[in-house]
Amino acid sequence: MPPAPAISVVVMAIHSDARIADAIASLADATVAAQIIVVNTGTGSLKATLHDRLDTIVLVERPIASLPGVTRNLGLAEVRAPIVAFLAADCLATDGWLSERLAAHADALSVASAILPAPAADGHVPLIDWASCLLLHARRLPFGPPHLARRHGVSYARELFDRHGTFLEGVRIAEDTEFNSRLAETPAWAPAIVTLHRYPGTVGASIADIFRRGQRLQHWMSAHHAFATPRALRGTAGAL
Repeated sequence: MPPAPAISVVVMAIHSDARIADAIASLADATVAAQIIVVNTGTGSLKATLHDRLDTIVLVERPIASLPGVTRNLGLAEVRAPIVAFLAADCLATDGWLSERLAAHADALSVASAILPAPAADGHVPLIDWASCLLLHARRLPFGPPHLARRHGVSYARELFDRHGTFLEGVRIAEDTEFNSRLAETPAWAPAIVTLHRYPGTVGASIADIFRRGQRLQHWMSAHHAFATPRALRGTAGAL
């Protein structure tokens, strides 16, 4: 029998995003026993894309496109390991992503990670992707000031979900922020754990992506805070 997993990773896709194959491949680590759970919601199926992996992963599919909290919770229902992490289909894990998380969890129940733009096929990172990263995720860069780091990309001890419930399912963004607010301690900052994010790659697509993210942030702020627009602008300015 295979060893019991030390960590479960919920890899999340919508509308059968084929990039998930690369996301799963990036998790390969012979030193860590990991359970890979793929959750795909929306149109299509990933069975053909992942046909050569179906005997080593758990595939959960739902024909209705779902909000992030729903996707996370579908994955949580399949978790067997004491630690659970999450990876989106448009992201890649770097070397040591799993082992560094396990090491950090020796001292913390929740662990936040850093982010960098993923390189293009030729190995370089386009300037527009660096611009997107700096605008959207400057406070998650691995070389930023630790006291200013935004605690996202979090992995959790599974017991935290027994204590505090699961993710909100009715919000478009910040389902992780809301869950983290229930925790007794802020997630530990572990900049050695780096996720590579695949940004749109062109000026037009990047502007459209940032605009959509801004709309979602404004909507979330309006539902949770007074003076939503100044708060949203302050958050962006703070990142810069």
